[in-house]
Amino acid sequence: MVSTNAVRYPVSSVVAVGLMAAVFLGLFTIISQRPTMVAAPVVERFDFTPKIKPRDPERIRPVKPDPIVPRPTVVLSGPPTNDLVIVDRIDVLTIAPAPLTELPSRVDSNPGPLVRPDPEYPRMAMARGIEGWVELQFTVSGSGAVTDVVVIDADPKGVFDGAATKALQSWKYAPRVREGHAVEQRGMRVVLRFDLD
Repeated sequence: MVSTNAVRYPVSSVVAVGLMAAVFLGLFTIISQRPTMVAAPVVERFDFTPKIKPRDPERIRPVKPDPIVPRPTVVLSGPPTNDLVIVDRIDVLTIAPAPLTELPSRVDSNPGPLVRPDPEYPRMAMARGIEGWVELQFTVSGSGAVTDVVVIDADPKGVFDGAATKALQSWKYAPRVREGHAVEQRGMRVVLRFDLD
């Protein structure tokens, strides 16, 4: 007579191997699927003011307002384009280009801005009331990243160069497309102005 352990172990091993193979196959199928690109929805501003009045107004301490930090103005060189959207006086650039996977094979396009964070105003320059500008040259890679940032000219020299370079390196572009393939674009230029308003 065959013992139950002699049957139980091989059967459970076969079942375990089968389940593990099914799990790995399912995970491999999920991982190997190509992600779909979806345009991000535009979200309206929320009103965060409290709707409930406090019971004891004497216990509330007055809050000092935050100091006003000037935001540098970004001025781009080149012909004006209609692809920038300014939302509610905040410098937010919202652009939704067509995904590169859906472009016809012979469509050519130039780099388009996607994300442009503002540079930080240097504290020393702000404290001394210094304003100025920096002209930069850069390359937009095939992935849309900004590389090879070089300061071409600045006024005053050396004051805003670091802040402008750091901000430009965090910008993202839709890359240049040539014959349906993303390629890098060298020699792009931009002027960043630092104004105390």
